[in-house]
Amino acid sequence: MPNSATEKTKSGRKKALFIFMSSVMLLSVVIVWVGFFYRPSDLVTMKVKDRSDAAKTFQLRKATTPAEQEKGLSGTTNLAHQTGMIFIFQRPTNLCFWMKEMNYPIDMVWVDSDKKVVAVEANVSPKTYPEQSFCHEGKYVIEVPANAAKKSGITKGSRLTF
Repeated sequence: MPNSATEKTKSGRKKALFIFMSSVMLLSVVIVWVGFFYRPSDLVTMKVKDRSDAAKTFQLRKATTPAEQEKGLSGTTNLAHQTGMIFIFQRPTNLCFWMKEMNYPIDMVWVDSDKKVVAVEANVSPKTYPEQSFCHEGKYVIEVPANAAKKSGITKGSRLTF
């Protein structure tokens, strides 16, 4: 006849092992996610000065490889305040962007080699895909939360530092 105390001990150990392994797996996923999205070397600090001369700061994740640039922010569920993505190209060219697999609206900012804003597309909806692409000359394209460009004083002609 099985001993109920032994059965309870085995059951408790199995439960504790399950909780421990689940915690380890969750922690591993969090570490990988943080490492993928927030490696300090992959972040750029961008500043823009508004009319009050107060600098607005954004933390931008770099997209430099063709794969990173094609994916961009696609599939993400939101973009935190004062964050975004910067697409860095080798030379100025006509750069076209679309809203494939986007889940929220964003502002797109085209910037030339001198870090001067040449165009802003504000509050671009995911519903514009696939019918519409947004194209302007530039060396960099910056994506920030919808309406963040206007709130931060980013307009055509603005100078950015990054």
